[in-house]
Amino acid sequence: MLASLILGIVYVADAEGSQPRLRSSEADGWGDGREVVERELLTGVPVGVTVAIAFYPLALGRWGDLEVAISTALALLATCSTATVLGIALP
Repeated sequence: MLASLILGIVYVADAEGSQPRLRSSEADGWGDGREVVERELLTGVPVGVTVAIAFYPLALGRWGDLEVAISTALALLATCSTATVLGIALP
């Protein structure tokens, strides 16, 4: 169970980090980098919160373990938010 959750968290973080990485690379070419970075940072955390809130009841229903559901939802929140920042910082 834990192995599948870790793989899922890494996959979601990679998917979440790809969008800001692409947008920041495009913005470098267009010259409006600051605006793009601000928009991506303002959307990264809400996306992480949304993913965590959506996954929590699924994990709780699937495994029936409150600690697993909470820790997985928090891990998704942290990885989505971190992936956005790193995707922008390290294109």
